Amino acid sequence: MCFPDEQILASPNYPRPYPGGLECLHVIRAASASPGAVVTLEVTDLDLEPVRDLVLVRDGDRADSRTLAVLSGAAASNPRAVVSTGPALYVYTQTDQSDSRKGYRFRWESEKMCRFLLRFFHYYKDHFYLTAIRNFHSTGTTRAATCP
Repeated sequence: MCFPDEQILASPNYPRPYPGGLECLHVIRAASASPGAVVTLEVTDLDLEPVRDLVLVRDGDRADSRTLAVLSGAAASNPRAVVSTGPALYVYTQTDQSDSRKGYRFRWESEKMCRFLLRFFHYYKDHFYLTAIRNFHSTGTTRAATCP
């Protein structure tokens, strides 16, 4: 079985090899279902058998929700983070019976989309700053983002 612990989601036995024939399902919900709530899943470590072992991340809480990412192989060949558009992420893990590796470790948090965007812009502040200047010169205005 797989269990999230204090906003950390890790494969069984992590960082030792995970068992073969594994199937785990987690539905991660935002602490608040208020409008604008999203879930951010940060890939802190990932080492799965490429193609055969995977983590499927869907935008919502159902098996038929839109696919956001299929994570497999090494961390470097996958997105560093996956963000929902609503208050839930569906995270499904499937492994075959052959090669087992270290597995995965994800950190997740829920927040309002506005706060996520501000944090994202702060992270890429140099690019955002240049874009804001470029927009100001082309339109004569800039816009500030604030969260309630």
